[in-house]
Amino acid sequence: MDNDPNLAAWQDDQYDEHRVKEVTKADNGYEIRCEAFSLFLASDDSSGVVPKAGQTVRIWGKGFFAFRGLAFDGQIAFYRSQEEDEARRRQEVIEQKVQRMNEYEAERDSFNARVEALPDPLRLRVEGFREFGGDEWRWDYEPYEMASCEEAARIYRVCHGDEQQIQNFALLTPEQQRKRNPKMDTGHSGNTWGMAIRLAWLMARDDSLVPKEHAVICPLIGCKEAGCWAMRGQGEDD
Repeated sequence: MDNDPNLAAWQDDQYDEHRVKEVTKADNGYEIRCEAFSLFLASDDSSGVVPKAGQTVRIWGKGFFAFRGLAFDGQIAFYRSQEEDEARRRQEVIEQKVQRMNEYEAERDSFNARVEALPDPLRLRVEGFREFGGDEWRWDYEPYEMASCEEAARIYRVCHGDEQQIQNFALLTPEQQRKRNPKMDTGHSGNTWGMAIRLAWLMARDDSLVPKEHAVICPLIGCKEAGCWAMRGQGEDD
């Protein structure tokens, strides 16, 4: 056992074990169903191990959505120690940030033009975030913010800037909304869509509130990271 190259894995006691109920071969790996959950083993991570129904799967890690190792009846498909897994995640964060930066910079002129094309309250809103957060905010959060701001401008326009019409529009079915707003983006999350409605409504009710409304990304990361109005040292009446 001392010569086992996987000794660290077998000594790692952060794991759960479950019985495999069903295995389905996919193009790039295996879909594995256990009693109360399912998981996926990518071919690149399998080390040639082929999971089968009836086997016992050992899952290393905290929870089923952040596992860092799998073994089937004692055959390790892959394994990372806690330290290795944390290092891998840190590297992924760096790579994702570089990717966001490169994607944004390739479209910087386009983003600038799109911001300039927004109605003034929305334009001032985005410019406020930019001034506070600089390029970091642009790279990380501007595309998400713009999804709601541009939709808000369309909603405001098709509802003729009328507060009641915007409220009525929000109650329509998606099919009815698309008929009213043919250019509506169909790729919204619940958050970006809800904020688009709210920003359009604020424009109609009191457009001075639009730059002060929380960032679209705020519910996901908090006011401080998002650069919301209250975090900029500006009072409610500024």
